[in-house]
Amino acid sequence: MDQPEDNLVISVEKLVNKMEKMYERQLTENDKMEKMMDSLDSLSRVMARVESEKKYEDELNRKLEYLNDSLQRVMDTQVELSKTREEEKMLDKIIQGARVFGQVLSAVATGIQFSVENVGMVLKKDDEGKKVLKTGVEQPQADLTALLQPLNSLVKNFVDEKKKNEQNNDSGNMGQ
Repeated sequence: MDQPEDNLVISVEKLVNKMEKMYERQLTENDKMEKMMDSLDSLSRVMARVESEKKYEDELNRKLEYLNDSLQRVMDTQVELSKTREEEKMLDKIIQGARVFGQVLSAVATGIQFSVENVGMVLKKDDEGKKVLKTGVEQPQADLTALLQPLNSLVKNFVDEKKKNEQNNDSGNMGQ
């Protein structure tokens, strides 16, 4: 009887050994599973942080794009204003030139008008002098001052217009 009991003891010992090995394997696998779960948790946290940073980066990029668009609009507006100012300056110069030309033309017309009137008066006086001559009275000399008066008026008008233009330019430059 000893034999079957020995066999049973050996079988039980083998069974206990197998169970201990299974238990150790189970512990090892549990440790591995726990480490894997910890790693998955860490990976999950990292991925959540990456996702959060990605959202932050997207928001930052959107704001930078908006800022860039705003700056571009401001720059375009500045360029347009600069062009407009240059065009306004050009128009101001053209208008100023037209004013000066109009004033000069007015001065010339006034001078010519005075000249024609004075020459007409001198000729009229000259005709009256000839009539007096026919009657036997001495003929008066042509009045040189009467002839030079239109020329004097013309020069005076030019000088006045030049002074007026210089004053306008000086007051225009002070406003700028």
